Amino acid sequence: QKGECVSVDLICPSQFPENKNGPFLRLSDRSGWLFENMYGESLMKQVKVDDGLWSFHVDNHPSGIALRRNPMDRSGYMLASPSTIYEPMQKIVCDKKCSSNGVNYYRVQGTDGWVFDKRGSTTMLLPESKVRTGLFAYLAISKIKVRSSPRADDKYNTSIRIKKGEMFVVDIQRELPQSSSSDGLFLRMADGSGWLYEKKKDKPTMVE
Repeated sequence: QKGECVSVDLICPSQFPENKNGPFLRLSDRSGWLFENMYGESLMKQVKVDDGLWSFHVDNHPSGIALRRNPMDRSGYMLASPSTIYEPMQKIVCDKKCSSNGVNYYRVQGTDGWVFDKRGSTTMLLPESKVRTGLFAYLAISKIKVRSSPRADDKYNTSIRIKKGEMFVVDIQRELPQSSSSDGLFLRMADGSGWLYEKKKDKPTMVE
């Protein structure tokens, strides 16, 4: 579709340049070929691909993100085969990057597949600098509701509560993508029961 990116690994000039077709582009997943130009009309343009190393933790709770065969946010035939799902908070390392319509696409190192950093207002990937892993002990200084996901909406509240004065252990400290927010950090309970706020509207709920 217009505005989508694809990955190609071979550019082949047309044998009949007088038809103003081509060059032909082979999709890197070997699913077929595309025209760059057809009868003189431009259908595609090359975009810059950066090489480097980018480390992320997958966000998008609770679904995670599926590996794509091409740098686009499209399900169905564009999903990698065999299916690969990266779970929330799983760490991935990427080695190539391209951008389209304000979305950054990254190729996952060691694969031929791609992931992307956001879908509308939903964060799909968090930079490694936004996440700390380990074991961290906290003391609740007020009653805290455990959430099913690291999200601010009350619909993510569970029936589990941490009472004032109770101690608990978390294994992930996750910053909010929006640095201006008055909420956060989000903390993942080490027993897998859910997530907590370290503060709510700038009011601390616990101390480490």
